[in-house]
Amino acid sequence: MGRTADRRSSSRGTRRPAAARGSARTGRGQARRSGTRSPTARVSWGRRLGIAFALLVVGASVVFASQALSPTGPADGPAGSGGQSSAPTRSPTTLPLAPLLLLPPTTLTTEPTTSLNGRFVEQLPRDGSYRLRIYLNGELLRDRRLPRRDEFTIDDVALAEGRNSFTLAVAGPAGESLHSAPIEIELDSTAPQISLLSPSGGQTVYAPATALRGTSEPGATLRVTNQATSQTASLVVADDGSFEIVIDLLNGFNELLLDARDAAGNEAHARLTVERREGAPSVRLRLSRTSLDAAALPTTIWLEAEVSDASGAPIDGAEVVFSLSPPGLPTTTYIATTLGGVARWPSVRISDDAQQGQGLATVMVTLLDGETLTASEFFTIE
Repeated sequence: MGRTADRRSSSRGTRRPAAARGSARTGRGQARRSGTRSPTARVSWGRRLGIAFALLVVGASVVFASQALSPTGPADGPAGSGGQSSAPTRSPTTLPLAPLLLLPPTTLTTEPTTSLNGRFVEQLPRDGSYRLRIYLNGELLRDRRLPRRDEFTIDDVALAEGRNSFTLAVAGPAGESLHSAPIEIELDSTAPQISLLSPSGGQTVYAPATALRGTSEPGATLRVTNQATSQTASLVVADDGSFEIVIDLLNGFNELLLDARDAAGNEAHARLTVERREGAPSVRLRLSRTSLDAAALPTTIWLEAEVSDASGAPIDGAEVVFSLSPPGLPTTTYIATTLGGVARWPSVRISDDAQQGQGLATVMVTLLDGETLTASEFFTIE
């Protein structure tokens, strides 16, 4: 028991008597009431203030050290909200990067204005120190403040007739950037012309169909509609601007409507009326003179035959037999072949033995299929 008591006594220290503890508490209470602190209290608060100040200094040092170690160049990362890039602002002492100019949905239009779509490839301040410039065919078209978003659209950009080459650039404190890759937009507001060479308006056609020949804008689509038959035929105009399109005809008058539309969508219209008649091959005989002076005999004349098919086209290779019967003289004949639809008997001599009166010239044509045609013409000797 004696050892146990000694151990407790040594581990806890010497305990003060109760009277001593009471007097100590009484002294501290009197000191607080009198407004003074003990030396022990003053040392405790000083240590606390020193520790707090030391922590503040260490924290500030850590912040400055982290800022000194952080990079100053642009940081990679996705664009933030509102279409802005998360990259830091470029230094004003270097040229900005050229923006991207996006290809429009169509590069051929009939509209006098267009919209340009673009995108900045770096973040630029919107404080007025940087400007967006739009160039048309190498000439400055617009100089404006930067759009609020990195992806932007510029509306109501005027176009000139023909090809328009656009580029974008950014101008800043250090100067103007390189230009973007160009895009070309063509304005075509001119309607294609239709020039019809044959048949002519009001022409009579004897065939069941006719070929329309003419010129228009190369690459345009040409459509012909016969309102009498409701038939429509179409083609693309050749590179040299020529076209030939066949359309059927009814007997009587046929009103033909021609419509041309170019690649830009411009349209042109023309109208033609053609009459179709039932026809047959024919021959026409002509004499150089149909009245001769008996006192001027002997003399010469010529005879000519013009041969056509049912459509009025000339017939080649037909055999033609001419006959001439002057009054008082025997009949003479001459054989020829049509070339270009024409056969000719030149220098037919009428002697001074001919009498006054009426003479007769005739022609008989044999076609390639064996069909024959005839015609005659009178002449007089006075």
